[in-house]
Amino acid sequence: MSRSCDLVVSGGIFFLLLFTPFAFGAVHPWAYSVMERAIFVLIAAAMLKLIALGRAPRALGPWAARLALPFLLFGALIVLQLLPVPPPLLAFLSPNAYTLYQTALPGWPDREPFADLLQSATPKLLQAQLLPTPDQVRQGASVPFDVAKVNLSAGARVVSTNVFNLLPNSWRAMAIAPVLTFTDLLKLTAYGALFFLMALYPFGIAKPSEKLSPASMQRAETKFLRALFFVMLLAGGAVALVGIVQLFSGNGKILWFFIPQDWHLFSANIRERASGPFINPDHFANYLALIFPFALSYTLRPPPGFAPALAPALRIFASVTAFVILVALLLSTSRFGWLAALLAIGVSLRLPAKTQLPRHGGNFFHQHRYALSAAIGVSLIALSLWLVGPRARQTIDLRLAESVSTDGTLGSRLSLWQDSLGMIRDFPLLGVGLGAWSELFPRYQRPATSETFYRE
Repeated sequence: MSRSCDLVVSGGIFFLLLFTPFAFGAVHPWAYSVMERAIFVLIAAAMLKLIALGRAPRALGPWAARLALPFLLFGALIVLQLLPVPPPLLAFLSPNAYTLYQTALPGWPDREPFADLLQSATPKLLQAQLLPTPDQVRQGASVPFDVAKVNLSAGARVVSTNVFNLLPNSWRAMAIAPVLTFTDLLKLTAYGALFFLMALYPFGIAKPSEKLSPASMQRAETKFLRALFFVMLLAGGAVALVGIVQLFSGNGKILWFFIPQDWHLFSANIRERASGPFINPDHFANYLALIFPFALSYTLRPPPGFAPALAPALRIFASVTAFVILVALLLSTSRFGWLAALLAIGVSLRLPAKTQLPRHGGNFFHQHRYALSAAIGVSLIALSLWLVGPRARQTIDLRLAESVSTDGTLGSRLSLWQDSLGMIRDFPLLGVGLGAWSELFPRYQRPATSETFYRE
C-alpha cells in the first residue's frame, strides 16, 4: 500500500509538471479542473498512506505551523465571504456591500428583487434553438423566440438563485460574485494542499512497524528530488523551446493547432511575442521565470545528493536549459518576466556555495565570484540578443520604450492601481470576494480610451 501511494504521489506530481503548461497554461476550466482533481487524488493517496502507517511519520514542525496558520486564516476569510448573512449583519460587516445590493437589486432587502418582473414572466423551459446568422436576419429570416422574454426569464432565475436554498432569499454574501469566489477558493485549496503535500509527504516509510530512520527518509526524498529536478527542467526547457520555434516557424496558432476564442482576427503571420503553449505571453514568461532560478543555481553549484560523476553532465543540462529559457524570456518581451529573471540572477549569485572549491584557483574564484558571474551573465544576455535576430531586437527595443513612455502599458497599470485604491477604501476589511475584483472595478475606473477588460 505504501509503495503504491509513493508511486501515485510522485507520478501525479510529474504529470502536473508536464500537463499544466502544455494544456495552454491550464487557464481553461477543463484544464484546471483536471489539475484540481489530480491534486485531490494525490491528497487521497497521502491520506491512505497515513492510515496504512497508523501514525504520523513526522512532526509538523514550527515552520509548517507558521505557514499553515495564515493559510487557514485566509481560507476562513474566503469562506466567510461566501456565507449568506442576514441584511442587518451584512450592513454591519460590510456597509458598502449592503449599499451595492440595494442599488443593484431594486426592492432588496424589504422584498424579493424584481418580484413584479418574476410575476409577469411566463415560466417555461428553454429549449435549444438554432439561431440564424445576422445576414439571414437581414434577408428576412425570423428569430425562433421572443428575445425579450427569454432574457427576462433567464435574468430572473439568476437573481432568484441562492447558494443555500433553505435560507431566506434576502440573505446575501459579502462576495459580490460567489461563483467566481468559489472557483478561486477551489484553486487556492488545491495549490495549498499541493504545497503541504510536497513539504510533508513521508517518502521512504513502507511499513507500520518500520522504525523512523532519518537517514532512510533522506535517501528516499533525495531520490524523489533528483527525479523532480530533471522533470522540472525538462518541462521548462521544452516549453521554452516550443516558444522559440513557434515564434519563428509557427502558423499563428497555439501549438500549431489551437486558436483562442478571444482572437477575433486570426492571421497566419508570425506573432511578435513568444508565448509557447500559453495563450498569454506574460503567463509564458512568468512560468519560465519560476524555473529559471533552479536551472541557473544548479549550473553554478549542483545540489547535494547527486553523484560526483554526474556533476559535469548535470551542469551541462542545467546550463543549456537556463540559456534556452533566457532566450525565450527575451522573446516573450515581458518586462516583469525580465525583472524576475534579473532578480533570480542576483539571488543565485548571493547564495552560499554548497560544494568544495578546487584548491588551485579556488580563492581567486571566491574573491571575484560576483564580478565573474556578472560578466558571464552579461555575456549570456548579449549572446542571446545576438541570436534572436534584428527583428526580435527591434521588438525588445519597442517594449523598453513603452516602459518609459507616458502612455505606455506601465502607465496604464499605475492608473489601474490608483483606481483600485477607491475600492480598497470602500471594502477595507472583508473585501468584495476572492476573484471578484473585475466585477466591481469598472465602477471605480476612470474613463479610459481603451476598451480592454481587466480580469485581475
